[in-house]
Amino acid sequence: MKKIILAIMVIAITVFNTNTVAQTLSQQIPSVPLFVDPIFDGAADPTVFWNYEEEQWWMIYTQRRANSNTSNLAWVHGTAVGVASSSDSGLNWIYRGTLELDYEPGHNTYWAPDLYYESGTYYLYVSYVQGIPTQNFEAEHKILLFTGSEMWNLSFNKVIDLESERVIDPSVIKLENDEYRMWFKNENAGYTTHYANSKDLINWEPQGRAEDSTNTEGANVFEWQGKYWMISDPWEGIQLFSSNDALNWENKGMILDKVGQRKDDTAKGHHADVVPAGEFAYVFYHVNPEERFGSTTSWETIGYKQRRSVIQVARLRLINGEVLVDRDSPFPIKLKIPQKGN
Repeated sequence: MKKIILAIMVIAITVFNTNTVAQTLSQQIPSVPLFVDPIFDGAADPTVFWNYEEEQWWMIYTQRRANSNTSNLAWVHGTAVGVASSSDSGLNWIYRGTLELDYEPGHNTYWAPDLYYESGTYYLYVSYVQGIPTQNFEAEHKILLFTGSEMWNLSFNKVIDLESERVIDPSVIKLENDEYRMWFKNENAGYTTHYANSKDLINWEPQGRAEDSTNTEGANVFEWQGKYWMISDPWEGIQLFSSNDALNWENKGMILDKVGQRKDDTAKGHHADVVPAGEFAYVFYHVNPEERFGSTTSWETIGYKQRRSVIQVARLRLINGEVLVDRDSPFPIKLKIPQKGN
């Protein structure tokens, strides 16, 4: 009898431990979708970083006005930079409002932000369009710089001179020689990715085209597993490149180009950001779940269902030099806090 009782106890303990582990893992699996903007239902172009003052992860994004009753292209203009934060390593996100960016009077357009932190100062680079254009995307596009020691209190610094009147989608990293490099979309040069160098994060010197792709946007560069990686958005998924020097890029194919099966992940991934975390990296991207563009549809005519966008996250792995992503399988997430000062 004692042996039977002991065996039952062992089984009970094993089941309890298994259930506890399973429950713990399930508690670490991010929601699907990861984040939905509760005001306009149009979160897009995410950038994720550690906020040192609040000691939380922040996500800043383009707050597209998907559910607004506007005509033509007004819904993708007049946008603010939305803010969401996470206090549990990227697992859950809460909407915090929008950044108060003051460049010129009026209701203007801010989109596709990027953030770099250096020695106590936040450098926010953001695409800017004056007013709310409704008919086309041909207005002048600028990249503005805002700086400050607190994200809620940024001040306008300057317009970044990139020798083009139509530039958007900045991405900034620090190189090994302690200089900085920005990648951006040059719309006056065939919608291609260009780059510029800087020694102080304020003054930039354009260097020309970064790689050969055309009709692409949203380039984002990061370091991971001993290489530089670039992702960009040709609207067919996410194009992936690798480099040893952040100058010469090798095309590594596409990710997020296959439709996902998770809730609101039922279209190709767009305009992404990547947060490395050692063995893994996490790609944050936006999805238009009802994206069904065809010969008779356009940005000007689509309705709310096709306008709405959400933020999703997937986990990247590097296997034999190939980046793999399974956007359908659940996974735990734990973002790695960077060292202060870089």
